Amino acid sequence: MSSPPPLQLERATNGKLILIQGDKRLTVRVSRCFPWTHPRKWISLRDEEGEEAALIPDPVALPEATRTLLESELEESDHTFVITRILVCRKEIELRCWEVETRQGPRGFQTELDEWPRRFGDGSVLIRDICGDLYTVEDPEALDPESRKKLWVLLD
Repeated sequence: MSSPPPLQLERATNGKLILIQGDKRLTVRVSRCFPWTHPRKWISLRDEEGEEAALIPDPVALPEATRTLLESELEESDHTFVITRILVCRKEIELRCWEVETRQGPRGFQTELDEWPRRFGDGSVLIRDICGDLYTVEDPEALDPESRKKLWVLLD
């Protein structure tokens, strides 16, 4: 039984990330897997339909050029929106629809009904939307009373 061809990444001229394994070339995007406590390990490479094309348990094992490109892509994807105010959080069919103000400007996003905000030991809250974007509330107590009320009903 032969081992799979080594995984390589390259950047296409259009800026997209290309996974190369043997003769196979596929446009992919990076997606972190749980646990969030190891953000530089367990990286999923997903095709344009969101299907996993490759799983990287630890990028340290990759060739240097591929690892450097992957780390660059991870840094670009590390963008987390910081919520400063929650305007709307309503349930619609199988989704929770949010309208918020962030440090980066107004945003609207959706979460699955079973995707609950996660509270951390420092009091901060993490919300992951259906596209994989991350939103944090650094200090829920600093939110205005209406925003706190909308958030607290979703936390234990």
